[in-house]
Amino acid sequence: MTIMGLSLTGTSRDATNQRLAKAAMTLQKKFHLTRREMELLKKISLYGYNNRELARALRISEHTVKNHLKNIMIKTRTNSSRELLALILRASLE
Repeated sequence: MTIMGLSLTGTSRDATNQRLAKAAMTLQKKFHLTRREMELLKKISLYGYNNRELARALRISEHTVKNHLKNIMIKTRTNSSRELLALILRASLE
């Protein structure tokens, strides 16, 4: 698995997944994210899915994905998916 340009294997992958999961829970509580918004964040942060891939994986339309992302960005006060990923990464490092 590659995250932020770093190749992860075995134990380091598990540790990274645990950190990202903990960060996601922190963000969920801090920003009052819904279960579905959390699903999107997990797919984005763990797999780097784009909108089309998110729609397929979650069995929703791309329009719905965009609405969820817009709501997440409003709640987190981010302006782009890049800022959103940076927020997730910072939370995972705390």
